[in-house]
Amino acid sequence: MTQINELTIEKLQSDIAYFKTEIQKHPGFTPDLQRLFSPMISNLRKQAPDLNRNDFILALTRVIGLFEDGHSYLPPFQFYN
Repeated sequence: MTQINELTIEKLQSDIAYFKTEIQKHPGFTPDLQRLFSPMISNLRKQAPDLNRNDFILALTRVIGLFEDGHSYLPPFQFYN
């Protein structure tokens, strides 16, 4: 698995775009959630080049937390130092 500090900005942006596409398939992705989700993803894309590893993971976790369903999460230990 690629370390986050080895990712290029292009790869990181591609991953964010993939995440955005896939998460919109979630059954709990409602129009109300879309209104919260869109600006958070937009901000993450803008900020990603300047975020360190931990801040990026935290920002992505906050987006996932919008679902408040208990089974949507960022798996721990998927990111390496």
